[in-house]
Amino acid sequence: MSPDPGADDDPTDDLAADAAELADVLRTPPPLASQAAVAGVLARLETRPSNAGFDRFQLVRELGSGGMGVVYLAHHLDLGGPVAVKVIHPHLAGDKEFRDRFKKEVQALSRVRSTDGVEKDNVVTVHDARTSGARFYLVMELLKGATLEDWLRCRPLPSPAADLNWVAEEVLTGLIAIHRAGIIHTDVKPQNLWVERDTGRVKVLDFGVHRPAVAGKPGGAGTPAYMAPEQKRYEEVNARADLFAVGAVLYRMVAGPPPDSGPVLDHPALNALPPELADFIRKFLDPETDHRPANAKAALEELEKAREQADRAEDDRRAAAAKVAELQRVADRAVKAEADCQKAEAGCQATAAAVIALLPIAAQAVEAGEDRTRAEADRRLWICVTASLATCLGIVAAGWALDRLAADRRAAEREAAAERAVAERDAVLGRIRAADQNVDEARAALGRVFKEVDDKARELAQTPEQPEAVRRKVQGEYNRAFSESRTALDQVWQALADRTALLDQLAATAPR
Repeated sequence: MSPDPGADDDPTDDLAADAAELADVLRTPPPLASQAAVAGVLARLETRPSNAGFDRFQLVRELGSGGMGVVYLAHHLDLGGPVAVKVIHPHLAGDKEFRDRFKKEVQALSRVRSTDGVEKDNVVTVHDARTSGARFYLVMELLKGATLEDWLRCRPLPSPAADLNWVAEEVLTGLIAIHRAGIIHTDVKPQNLWVERDTGRVKVLDFGVHRPAVAGKPGGAGTPAYMAPEQKRYEEVNARADLFAVGAVLYRMVAGPPPDSGPVLDHPALNALPPELADFIRKFLDPETDHRPANAKAALEELEKAREQADRAEDDRRAAAAKVAELQRVADRAVKAEADCQKAEAGCQATAAAVIALLPIAAQAVEAGEDRTRAEADRRLWICVTASLATCLGIVAAGWALDRLAADRRAAEREAAAERAVAERDAVLGRIRAADQNVDEARAALGRVFKEVDDKARELAQTPEQPEAVRRKVQGEYNRAFSESRTALDQVWQALADRTALLDQLAATAPR
């Protein structure tokens, strides 16, 4: 099924509906408003489906097709609202096997939607199932958004861990309801997962190849790149086969489409993920069936545990980084203290050397006093002792003065560093204000370009009967406006990225 970016309130007016949808596509934020979606809407302006055999619905246009049928946008004549109608291919309608698969899809979706709990919100809603002559068709809710595959094509790989957790939780929640109804989907893949534009909910689609959960039934139908090994071997399948497919979908979000032989468990992109999330995905992709979670509910519980472990690991990493920073500060203080001790030790050594140098003088004075009176000898001795003490005090005072000078120098350096930090912060703030102005200007330019694209889309929708030259001219103007809208959008993203970088720089200059 291809993306359906929206539906008009009055789909019976075909041309007006397509023009309104085209405008809706252009207003849709990336990545849903892709050029492919716009091209699809323009292509649908050329063809209209036949409404023969549908007494309660007015078919408006084709939305997409698959191996089993075609999906149309339709207007419910009784309820007066837009719906999606899935019609089995005419060349398959007479085949009993395909007809049985169609009926199984109806029964599967009916059982899923009749279960209790919020899990059913992650499964497409089927309003009715009908036959009209040789036609078989389903009446379903009209979804707005894109398939997960189209959503991923508009985003760079690898997807961030937050997106992986989001998709895993949404799909597993839907599979809980599906498995509770006794159904094994057997074809979970990005093309069968729908990302709703307004709610961000992921819904499970296309039960056309599902297998009922009955022991001994082969489960080979599906898409090889997303099939469990036991499913490829046409062995008995259970809920674990769908969990393998979920793991392959997450692998697609990280490493790109998996090969038909299956995902590569030691892919570098998987190794670059947080260990808890990488182990969670590898467990889903284990070729041994019994090594995977028992069912979607158990898998969802393991996902929550993996999240908690990842959060704890992140907290531990942050705590370790803070501890390392604290240890570095302690080491810096220790180095400074060692330097101070070395200076003090040098001063003590100088004092001791001075005292030792004065002792011989004192001894000589004592010896000389033998030829003099005892009073004269005592006087000279006290003079020597006093001189020694004065020298020691002078050395201590000099050391204290040096320490004070060093402390004053350090205080001056800190003050200068603080002034530089303030100047740097003021400079960054100035650049942030300039970046804010750039963002506002880019957004204003984007609004003007989108208005021009909208105007050209309306003008294009109003020229189906005009000469070919006129249509080509309008088409060229629309293509130019659309290209300018993409350029303007890139400028907005670049301006926002510059502002984010400046905010990070401002945070780096903040006082610690």
